Amino acid sequence: MLFFNFLKVIFSDECRLEIITESTEFVHRRPGEQYEEGCVVSRVKHPESVVIWTCISYYGPGPLYFVDGTLKQDQYLKIFKDVFLAHIDALDPDRNIFTFMQDGAPCHTAKIINEFFTKEKILVLPWPGNSPDMNPLENCWSRLKTLVY
Repeated sequence: MLFFNFLKVIFSDECRLEIITESTEFVHRRPGEQYEEGCVVSRVKHPESVVIWTCISYYGPGPLYFVDGTLKQDQYLKIFKDVFLAHIDALDPDRNIFTFMQDGAPCHTAKIINEFFTKEKILVLPWPGNSPDMNPLENCWSRLKTLVY
């Protein structure tokens, strides 16, 4: 079993925020009132949303990156080249102190991503599929969604 010093782990994750949240609403009405204005709740079928990627470590949060559409392997690679490398180099210029953690999403485990990590000497924490999500960023995303909604 591998043991890691979690003070030296950079956790990453992405989150989808919907601009409008749907919640259950109950309306009390008398017979014959079902179409009156006060008895109808409007809905948005496909609310606007935004996907945000970031990373966090013991030393604080990393940069926010707003994803264009759905996060796929080519855009994930762009995040690392344009945003993450500068962030990690500011924290660890030799890239030998930190271990990087990501979940097992297909865009995270693509061949070009793994090749990039090897080439850039970024050590990736092994994370089993269907494992409990113990990434501390999940708590940050939960709080952010609460504040946005």
